Amino acid sequence: MKASDAIKYLQRYDDDEELIMAWWDKESFSVSDEDWDKLAYYVCQKMDWSRAHEDLEFMFTLAKEDLE
Repeated sequence: MKASDAIKYLQRYDDDEELIMAWWDKESFSVSDEDWDKLAYYVCQKMDWSRAHEDLEFMFTLAKEDLE
């Protein structure tokens, strides 16, 4: 995702709304500057993020138990 796309998406939210976000930039990996854009685009198109949602649901369950 391009930063400009993320900014447009985030503008839909109230400034004080809580969000869960994760992102990685090229400094997080051993990838050359020349390769980063095409690799990031490829991963964004092919990555299955559904497991991340399941992991968050599980973490919410644990958090609710801990916070009671």
